[in-house]
Amino acid sequence: MRPKVAVPLLLVDEGRLPPLAHGYTLLSLFDVLEHIDDDVGTLCFLREVLEPGGVLVLTVPAHPFLFDEMDRIAHHRRRYRRSELQDKLFIVGFRILCLSHFMVFFVLFVVLWWLFGVFWTCMSAMERR
Repeated sequence: MRPKVAVPLLLVDEGRLPPLAHGYTLLSLFDVLEHIDDDVGTLCFLREVLEPGGVLVLTVPAHPFLFDEMDRIAHHRRRYRRSELQDKLFIVGFRILCLSHFMVFFVLFVVLWWLFGVFWTCMSAMERR
């Protein structure tokens, strides 16, 4: 059994900034920023709330060309290009320690699985001839 961790968790309306005081050492937003109209303003607010040397852990959906009906249903305002997110973080004063596509291995797996399916279908069709 895992011990419980005593950290504050907030559920915040996407239209309002969270009620945070200054002095946090760690803030995290997991697939939140893409729902907010003023993403730069929100990043600026989070930068002000973090104490010097504090860390922001952030995930966002990538690749704007993938924006589709599922994004609209999820009320996403945008998907991010790597350079766009990097620029927005720099503008408000963040120093980036790591910026990567963490789902890249999953995408690779899906592509390989699809290719295997295509190959298997072609081989089965050839055997039936």
